[in-house]
Amino acid sequence: MDALQLRNDVCVSNCAQKYIHANHKIMEIFMEVQPIMVRKRIEEINTTQAALEAQNQQVTQNSQ
Repeated sequence: MDALQLRNDVCVSNCAQKYIHANHKIMEIFMEVQPIMVRKRIEEINTTQAALEAQNQQVTQNSQ
C-alpha cells in the first residue's frame, strides 16, 4: 500500500468517525427534545379540544 492510499484511508476513516460522532450528538439532542415537543403538542390539542367543547356547549345552550 503506497503512502497516498494510506493517507486516503486515514482521511476516509476520520471523516466517517466525525460523521458518526455528529450523528450521535444529533440523536442525543433529539431524544432530549422529543418528549418536550410531544408534551407541548398534547397540551395544545387538549386546549383546543376544551375550547371546542365549550363552544359546542354554548351553541347547545343557545339553541334551547
